[in-house]
Amino acid sequence: MRQNQPKKPHKPHLHVTHRRLSAVFFYLAILIGVMISFPIMVTPSPSFADLNPKMQPIPPAATVAAGVSHSVQLDYDGLVYVWGDNAYSQLGMDVGDHTDTPTYLEMPEPAAAVAAGAYHTLVLGRSGTVYAFGRNAFGQIGNGEVANVASPDVVPGLPIIQAIAAGAYHSLALGIDGSVWAWGNNTQQQVGEIQSEQVLGLDGEIIALRNTHPVQIVKEGATAIAAGGNFSLYIDLTGQLFAWGDNSKGQLGDGSTVAHGTPALVTGVNQISAIAAGYEHVLAITRQSGYPQLYVWGSHAIGQLGLGKLNDQNSFVDHPVALDLTGDLDPSDERIVGIYAGYSQSAVLRDASTSRFWTPTPKNEIYLWGLNNTYQLAQQETTSRYEPVQIKGFYDGYFGKKFLPIESIAFGNNHILIQSSKGLLASAGDNSRGQLGYGEVVNATQLTQVTTTDLIRPRWLSNQTIHTSWKDGTILRLKWPEAQDNTAVAGYWVEITTPGQEPVVYDAGLSTAISVPNLQEGTPVQIVVYVYDAYSKEVYRPELGHLTGYVLPDGQSISAYFVASAAVTAPIDLDRHNWQPDPSGHRQAPEVPWSIESIQNKQKILGPYAPYMVGASILVLLMITASVSQHRRTKRKQLLVEVEAESEIEAS
Repeated sequence: MRQNQPKKPHKPHLHVTHRRLSAVFFYLAILIGVMISFPIMVTPSPSFADLNPKMQPIPPAATVAAGVSHSVQLDYDGLVYVWGDNAYSQLGMDVGDHTDTPTYLEMPEPAAAVAAGAYHTLVLGRSGTVYAFGRNAFGQIGNGEVANVASPDVVPGLPIIQAIAAGAYHSLALGIDGSVWAWGNNTQQQVGEIQSEQVLGLDGEIIALRNTHPVQIVKEGATAIAAGGNFSLYIDLTGQLFAWGDNSKGQLGDGSTVAHGTPALVTGVNQISAIAAGYEHVLAITRQSGYPQLYVWGSHAIGQLGLGKLNDQNSFVDHPVALDLTGDLDPSDERIVGIYAGYSQSAVLRDASTSRFWTPTPKNEIYLWGLNNTYQLAQQETTSRYEPVQIKGFYDGYFGKKFLPIESIAFGNNHILIQSSKGLLASAGDNSRGQLGYGEVVNATQLTQVTTTDLIRPRWLSNQTIHTSWKDGTILRLKWPEAQDNTAVAGYWVEITTPGQEPVVYDAGLSTAISVPNLQEGTPVQIVVYVYDAYSKEVYRPELGHLTGYVLPDGQSISAYFVASAAVTAPIDLDRHNWQPDPSGHRQAPEVPWSIESIQNKQKILGPYAPYMVGASILVLLMITASVSQHRRTKRKQLLVEVEAESEIEAS
């Protein structure tokens, strides 16, 4: 009976096709969500010059130094700023006994380096001349006298100098010929084993020795110098380290506590590439394992060696000992790029750069340890640290422990200064003499922004251009990519030039697009977009970063109407610096370990976590949508099966 019934035409099961299409769209949506979550994956390829690779390093041009209670900054343009205690004229100017904001110090020439002793300051001019001012009771100014010096004074008797260092009460200089010179307090033979003037007390007893003129200690072969509280060090051409002076805490690294005035080899380390000296301790980077490794020695009474708590409160180490910064016992993972030592504190910069899709992302991690009784480790509490601790936290929408490269760190007796490659400066710790520089004599428990002149001007990447289009044949529409700045772009100017006419300038504000009326399509037009920040608004316009574009009749060349200009022109900064725009072309998050909301009032910059949150939200929505769709497909399939079953029964 069933065979006699006519067969119904077979219809394809549409739910199978729907299921396949849904799966395709589902996985495609996931892929799009991932791309949104990780925008670095789809950024344009930057040019070689934009990346500022290590093949073309730019030496730090902005540095900081700190004395007991005074601070010094060398800015990118070679200008020097000072603030804090001035009881001994260590600020080099008449500002009373202290000042609590950075104050410009007039120098005879632009500076190349700065150094701060306990109560005196050294400045190296770009000509190789050394200037000194401040306390001079031990001859640390080097002018042959012992009276305090209230303004920058040339240190006579030196060759052309390439580096300077200041101990508590003595000074060092490194000549371009590799010679080492020293002067000042020589009570512990930190100047050298030479004849010195006796300083007598009221009872006629000898209380100190001093040298008021520079004395040559090393004739040649030195490549770097450092000055501790009462000892001195230098590195020679072979990477060997030599030390002399006070050795009461083993800071000369020779396995003893006997002081000596002749430079002697520090045993147990070689291939030294950098050194930093605190009051009674030393940090050094060696490459003897093929990787930069950190060695420490000297006093560890307050944890300044980072070796953990030892049984003896007056503990010290009289020979170099390796300090495993990351704790993973892997020398290749240390990646140390900077070391700094203070009175009883230490700091290390670790290279935490990554390469995502062949695009380098330079970052630093900051490790601190040692004395912290006045918040000088910027940890918001006063527990001294006997092991390295990282600076990390939530800063203006950025949470993390990796920051844009740090150029310089300096410790005073009880305060810290940090200079970022963004051209920003911050401080923390004791502020009883205004040494933190933010206008108040109040201690800071965490890093606080110090207001300084911003010399870094906004710029574009070398592959960015202006986009143009016509509307109704008489309106030229312009759009350009957003420029980047170390702090915040303040606005754009657009200069429109047509043949035979004076340029017309439009103020675009913070907009990146404008429409220019009263132009005829086919008219040759030169377009120049200038960008400025709060500090460069009044700068001569051609010295700003700018984009140049042209609208020309078909088949015509630029030279027929205008003097050709580069599409992207970098700003004329007052000097070189390390900050570079992000290769993605997007504004960078602050990425410094302190709040800079006060200077980020022009633009809202999302922290780097924001794209991830957006992407995650999209993925969650997609998953919910997929779940609902799957549920509906299941129900539809069940209904279809039931209908087919009923049809089978009816057919039977």
